[in-house]
Amino acid sequence: MPSVEQAQKIIFDLLKDFEEDTLNILRNSPVALRIMRTSDKHIIFANPRYMELFEVTKKDLQNLTPLRVYRYASDFEALSARLEKQENIIDEVLAMKTLSEKPLQVMGSFHHLRYLDQDVVLAWFYDISAAHRAKEIAEEAAASILESQKALTDELNEAAGYIQSLLPKTLNEEFIKTSWKHVPSSALGGDAFGYHWIDKDHMAIYLIDVCGHGVGAAMLCISAFNLIRSQSLTDTNFQSPASVLNALNQAFPMEQQNLKYFTIWYGVYSKTNQIIKYASAGHPHAIMIKQDHADGPPKLTTLGTKGVAIGCFDGINFIEDQVKLATKNKLYVFSDGVYEIRKADGKEMTLENFTDLVDHEFNSVVNLESENIYEKIKQLKDNDGPLDDDFSIVELIFH
Repeated sequence: MPSVEQAQKIIFDLLKDFEEDTLNILRNSPVALRIMRTSDKHIIFANPRYMELFEVTKKDLQNLTPLRVYRYASDFEALSARLEKQENIIDEVLAMKTLSEKPLQVMGSFHHLRYLDQDVVLAWFYDISAAHRAKEIAEEAAASILESQKALTDELNEAAGYIQSLLPKTLNEEFIKTSWKHVPSSALGGDAFGYHWIDKDHMAIYLIDVCGHGVGAAMLCISAFNLIRSQSLTDTNFQSPASVLNALNQAFPMEQQNLKYFTIWYGVYSKTNQIIKYASAGHPHAIMIKQDHADGPPKLTTLGTKGVAIGCFDGINFIEDQVKLATKNKLYVFSDGVYEIRKADGKEMTLENFTDLVDHEFNSVVNLESENIYEKIKQLKDNDGPLDDDFSIVELIFH
């Protein structure tokens, strides 16, 4: 039977062999590992992967403390305080660095144990710098996209505001009163309308609707609108609707406008003759309500001429027509966004449906009703969301 001394020697040799085996496992681990002595916070063991990750040499290990591989001393101090309370820490993201100051992002874990009769902390680290940088790049890209979207939104809002600024002031004169309603859809659209005196006797009335939405549609709309408003079309008689449409068709061929075209209704009111000349190019007809006698019923007439949209075909000769005014009159000019909705019954409203609606509910030749028409369309729509297209309607009462 072995003596006590012999038994102690056998146990010590077994423990020594066990510790050596443990160290060999740690040395060959692909994970960065180190052992820190708790008493003085010195590293007493580091495997090759740890030395490679933090660019540590064997010489550095002689006086290396973990603080030197932390980017921020405050992080190390906070971590040390937790370890002093015997807390084991698992998978904590840490901002660290190599001895040459190269920044690292690592996932670190810390575990308390006894090693060679000393209190130590075994720590292991996974390099997640690449993954962290990829996340940062993704976040930067997302922030950049948001910034770009905000800038684009601001520009679109500015463009929409500019179009709104071009719209005419309402008139409230003895023989003519006006009102209008313009509600842009969620996207920047291409609607604009106006009226202005060509001379003391003639007033131009017009509404433009460019196909599609966005900056391109808005730019084309503004260009055509300003040419009409400033009467800048060459060789054009602005008292003749057909002449204006012919000139616009020559000025804006769709091949030169990124395949964009626009519809238009253009009319000219003569105060002396009490007539309205009009022409349309692919546009919904206007609606005229006339009443000759105070006790007589108002009569509805549609004002439209056959003609394709502006820019679609070269060499088109647009035609015009005219209507004689009664004692009291109201003119509605509008875009298709006013009536192209899906109703609560699931059916699409048509131009004919809208014309009937005006005839039955908004046929007053005394009251301005564009706001009421907008509210009615919202009521008929199958949901509370925004309209799919710009809502643009202008009304004029002539006495």
